[in-house]
Amino acid sequence: MKSIGILLFILSSLSGYAETSPGEINPQKNIIISPELACSYSFPAGNAARTLFPGWGGELGLHAENIFTDKSAFLVNFGYDFIRETLPDIDSIVIVSLSLFAGYRIVDNPLFRITPSAGCGFLGHIVEQDGYSLYFDPHLAVQSEFTLPLVYHFSVSATPRLMLFFEGHDIGMMVKVCVGIKRDFFYRGEKKRPANTVRHVFISEDARVFSPDGDGFMDTISFSVDAGPDRLTGGYEFAIIDEYGRRVRKMEGVIGTAFAYESALTWNGYDDGGQRASDGGYRAVFTVQSDNGARASAESGIFLLDTSPPVVRLSIVPEIFSPDDDGINDTLSVSATISDLSGIADWTIIIERPGGTRVKTFTGRGPFPGSIEWDGIPDNGEKIESAALYPLYLTVRDEGGNHAVAAGMIETDILIEKREGGNSIVVSNIYFEPYSSDFASGSGEIIGKNRAVITRLAEILKRFSSCEIVIEGHSFNEFHRDKKRAEKAEREVFFPLSKKRADAVKKALVETGIDGSRITTRGKGSSEPLVPYDDEKNSGRNRRVEIYLEER
Repeated sequence: MKSIGILLFILSSLSGYAETSPGEINPQKNIIISPELACSYSFPAGNAARTLFPGWGGELGLHAENIFTDKSAFLVNFGYDFIRETLPDIDSIVIVSLSLFAGYRIVDNPLFRITPSAGCGFLGHIVEQDGYSLYFDPHLAVQSEFTLPLVYHFSVSATPRLMLFFEGHDIGMMVKVCVGIKRDFFYRGEKKRPANTVRHVFISEDARVFSPDGDGFMDTISFSVDAGPDRLTGGYEFAIIDEYGRRVRKMEGVIGTAFAYESALTWNGYDDGGQRASDGGYRAVFTVQSDNGARASAESGIFLLDTSPPVVRLSIVPEIFSPDDDGINDTLSVSATISDLSGIADWTIIIERPGGTRVKTFTGRGPFPGSIEWDGIPDNGEKIESAALYPLYLTVRDEGGNHAVAAGMIETDILIEKREGGNSIVVSNIYFEPYSSDFASGSGEIIGKNRAVITRLAEILKRFSSCEIVIEGHSFNEFHRDKKRAEKAEREVFFPLSKKRADAVKKALVETGIDGSRITTRGKGSSEPLVPYDDEKNSGRNRRVEIYLEER
């Protein structure tokens, strides 16, 4: 039952244009005079089909509506059709017709009109047979005119017509289809009913979704409304209806001359009690009542009120990312399941270094594609670090401007880089306290991370049992802006310190079971920075160890 109700709700909101019904209005009579030019095609039927071929023609017509009663219709038309005889001794034939029709408009709204009518007249047969002869035959006809209004009082019509004509004792039959264009001219007749009445009402929404959350973006929704005729005066009611048919907001006002063409109404998303309406689908109903009591209403399309951010469930695979081209976990897949009332407008994925520097950005418009893959290459082309944690943020914004951020963490493996003569490993995530070579000092969290890196490093080195291991220690010279002081600190402090750090890593690896005779240590001081010293945010990455694997 709920699905049926929703279907009816949608169907009731498809049209934003309404015209008053006969029981709701009492208009002053308008006489409409409409000249028409049409083309036609005739199909002889019955006995006539044995002697006549189908043929093209044209018509001139003059329509008059509302002369005696509302929706009454009269038509006088003159037709000229080129129809050939099937008889061998008659070369051609032209049929001219003069007809008078009377009818009644059974469908009358701004979108289309239907007017059935019946009539009579004469057909003039012009026959070419050793000269020209003219014969007049009476005829009866019934037709139904379908009219589609265009602009500037022009309209296009399609009229199927059935004609019976009488030739002596014979009865002929012809089916005729006319398509034409006509122009309406209005003449206001005697005032038999009040002039100030509602002829049409229109409303349309300017957006599919809005989000009244006070952030200054899409906080209101506006509606274009129109009511006529031009000099209509009276009052209006503007109501907001929820998807269950309940009225949540009502506004009233006065229609004057300035309102006759077009105006705008706005809803801020709050109900009559001053509370913000709940998220969901709504429609607006615009009702006009003229001074004489006539009423008409029109409904907008369905629009959404959405103040809730998207719900995002993020997944990052694999658990340990290892983009070193060894065929194992070389590609990272970021997938997300997103649900939202109004739909997703755009999304962004940002991957950062541990220090907060942006490494990689993905962006897109519309729904999230399901998953995004990353090969581990940052936007600037640099390499990512071994044994590091890279924060990832997925930001999703919906059509109402509401956004949600889902955070995840990318953990990189110990990465092996192939180089000439062997392989190398850069580890900048073994943390040393300033001026210290003891990586087992500091907080418990830091000590735990250092131990985990050493353990993983040992596992990888054991895979290369035939290789010699060279450990290089690097430091960060904080006096680099003062050349003389930096040189002294390099000799006395940072070079020895880098050697001690390499020795400390060697000792830790030996404790895990690595043969110490395979390991050589070197101190490099601060002579080979990984990032420039003026990059203060990332300069701490220069405090690191590098490990080289060399074939024996």
